[in-house]
Amino acid sequence: MAKMPGQRPWPATITRSGDNMAESDVKAVMGEFFAAFASADMARIAACLDDDFVWTLPTGESDPHGLVVRGKAAATDYLKRRFFEDKANAPMLSDVKLEYSGDLAIMRFHVRVPAGGGKKKVDAAGLEVYRVVNGKIRSKEAYWKQVSWPDAR
Repeated sequence: MAKMPGQRPWPATITRSGDNMAESDVKAVMGEFFAAFASADMARIAACLDDDFVWTLPTGESDPHGLVVRGKAAATDYLKRRFFEDKANAPMLSDVKLEYSGDLAIMRFHVRVPAGGGKKKVDAAGLEVYRVVNGKIRSKEAYWKQVSWPDAR
């Protein structure tokens, strides 16, 4: 384990599980997922997800991980509610850039969420890390950069 000054130990290597998919296969799965998302096709979105899909969202009450959505059905239900049922308050992504490394797809973007429904306005840089295993998206970890912390003065 490598250790940074003043930090707890962290793994020096990344552990990967599942098959080692070709980058072109990972790109194909992600391309289908993004096309399905763009057309709000929940059946196509679900077809891209592994049955054991895990999505760690950038917000939530269970610090430090945020809200964790487990399973294909729960993920498609969350996507439908968050992005497609209330479009006026849905997150808007722009400046999307994708990178691939082995079984990972890394997406950088700008996210804006209007204030509404008792929620604060968001304008942040975002990062999502997708892991593709056996032709399906196994996990998605989402992060939004916090540019100010009201209690951290």
